Amino acid sequence: MPSVNVMKEVKPIQPSGSLPFTLQDGEQIYSEVKPEMGGFILSRLIGSIVGSIIIIILLLFFVWNFGSIPLDLAIIIIVVAWALINPFISYGKFKYWITNHRVVGQRGFIGYSIESIPLENVTDVTINRGIADQLLNLSSLFIVPIGGVMMYGRRGGLGGVNYFPALKSDHAVELQSVIFKLRDARKKEMNKMA
Repeated sequence: MPSVNVMKEVKPIQPSGSLPFTLQDGEQIYSEVKPEMGGFILSRLIGSIVGSIIIIILLLFFVWNFGSIPLDLAIIIIVVAWALINPFISYGKFKYWITNHRVVGQRGFIGYSIESIPLENVTDVTINRGIADQLLNLSSLFIVPIGGVMMYGRRGGLGGVNYFPALKSDHAVELQSVIFKLRDARKKEMNKMA
């Protein structure tokens, strides 16, 4: 039985704390993933700062042409504060679990959302090393589900269940292998049941 050999190479683990989701019958955790803090926060800060600069430029344009300076100044201060605080709070909510049934992702700011992709729907797992990743010796992992590429999350922002940012490069390669092995074993299990 090839699926038994595959599963011997990848062993279940105990989660580090309570899970924010319920395991299905026969489901076990095989990996718990948290991004590298420095890389996660730096990449989010860069994105937040770029977004803030765009908002500030637009606000300054409207102040110059139409607006009231005190109101726009207050908005600028709020936008900049948000850009600086958001990455630190978001990091605390960002976590992934790889099980023998699915990949589960948690993300959020004040609250959090839980999303999952069934392993049998995974068509590919790719590793990306952008400029920030290369400078920090990190990688990002993207899970491609059936039906297309969702590289940047379902709403267009970074952080969907299919995006694992700020991983050590060797950890990204290991996770890619684990997901492929668990996916193949899950497909064989599903075929037996059909």
